[in-house]
Amino acid sequence: MAFIASNLIANYAGWVCSMCQNTANIQNKGVKRTMSRQSIWATKVAALIQGGNNQAALAQIKVAPTVKDLQQLRSVLTTKGLLSKNRLVDEATADQIVALSAPRLHRSP
Repeated sequence: MAFIASNLIANYAGWVCSMCQNTANIQNKGVKRTMSRQSIWATKVAALIQGGNNQAALAQIKVAPTVKDLQQLRSVLTTKGLLSKNRLVDEATADQIVALSAPRLHRSP
């Protein structure tokens, strides 16, 4: 009886594993995978700037989540030609990159 149960479990485990591999193969077909994805935050802030709402964009830049997000925002704005048109946005993103890159002297409790 134990032999039949262990055989069933082994067969089921093998079936599940093959299903996982097939799903992974199906999902990866035709999709170029990179290590990093475009930040949703960067595209939303770029849309604010493109729409002319610079004050809201500056407020978002001041509370940017990471340096990577700011760098992606700068690259999006550069490709759209908006970074050279908006001096304040250019300065704000550069300042925030410096501020977020600096080592923290202390951590809040």
